[in-house]
Amino acid sequence: GANFGFTQVTQANGSQTTLFYPTKNEEESTTRGPFAFSWASNAAPVKGNGRLIVISHGSGGSPWVHVDLARVLVARGYVVAIPQHEGDNYQDASTPGPVSWAKRPIEITQAIDSVSCHAAFNELIARELPKLNGLIADFFDRHLLRH
Repeated sequence: GANFGFTQVTQANGSQTTLFYPTKNEEESTTRGPFAFSWASNAAPVKGNGRLIVISHGSGGSPWVHVDLARVLVARGYVVAIPQHEGDNYQDASTPGPVSWAKRPIEITQAIDSVSCHAAFNELIARELPKLNGLIADFFDRHLLRH
C-alpha cells in the first residue's frame, strides 16, 4: 500500500490548503502544535482512485484534527484537501461565524482549483465534483449546486 503524503498549496486568497495523498516516499515523524504525526512531507504523489475529498474544518479549526480521517481516506486511494478558512481558523480568529461561513463555498472552490491545477496533482484527480465533509457541505449543496 501507499504511504501518507503531506503538502500545502496556496489558495487564491493567500490561505493554505493542506493536502494528504498517497505516496511511495517514506514517512517521518513530525509535530504540529501539540499533535504528533507521521507523513512524507512534500513527497511526490502517486495515483490512487482519482477522487478528491474536501474537508471543511470548523470555526477556529485546523487541519490537524482531521489527520486520522485523512489517513484512512488516503489508504483507500483518495486525495484529501483541507482549506484554511480565512479569519476563522486556529491561527486567525478575527471573523468567526457568519462572515466566515459566507466565504466558505468560495474557499472550497479555490481549494479544488488549487489542487486540480497543481502540476503534481492535476493528472491524478478525476474531473468531477469532489466529496465534501462538514456543515459547509449541506450549505454548498443547497445554495450553490442546486441553483
